[in-house]
Amino acid sequence: MLKGDRLVLREVAKKDLHTYLRYWSDEDICKFDGGLKEIPTINDLYTFFDAIFRSKKKYLSIDNEKGVIVGYVTYISMENDDKRYIIGITIDKKFWGRGYGTEAMMVVMKYLFNELDAESISLEVLLENERAGKCYRNCGFIAEKVKDEKIMIDGKCKDILVMKMNRKEFLKIVDKI
Repeated sequence: MLKGDRLVLREVAKKDLHTYLRYWSDEDICKFDGGLKEIPTINDLYTFFDAIFRSKKKYLSIDNEKGVIVGYVTYISMENDDKRYIIGITIDKKFWGRGYGTEAMMVVMKYLFNELDAESISLEVLLENERAGKCYRNCGFIAEKVKDEKIMIDGKCKDILVMKMNRKEFLKIVDKI
């Protein structure tokens, strides 16, 4: 369990399934979360959650000060390199604009850099997702490149921006946040 000022990031539990199903059934959330091809069923989610507990990729539910799930964050070390991590975050659109994404990102970044001794953290974001891009820049991430390959969402090719934060840059900003 990881704690911020207003948030608790905890291991995903099966009780979270219906909240996740709601997220993955929401067109706006899915559009910015990689564009799910089809809405999963509750049985799909049970299968998915069983796989989570065997996976190297970690999923953490984000609870606010009232104990309400406001989203989730994922992280995984890059293949054959446990010092470089890839992270992702999804916030329920009911909670957009409240700073939960920024706080959750900072909590995870502190954990990865301070506890797991990460050297760098990267993420991918749709170039058109200005809200997420602003969040990541506020956390100190720097745009690295636009990927050559695109993602297809709603029949349109979308650009993916890769952003990165290294340990040196993190240490410069961590006390200011």
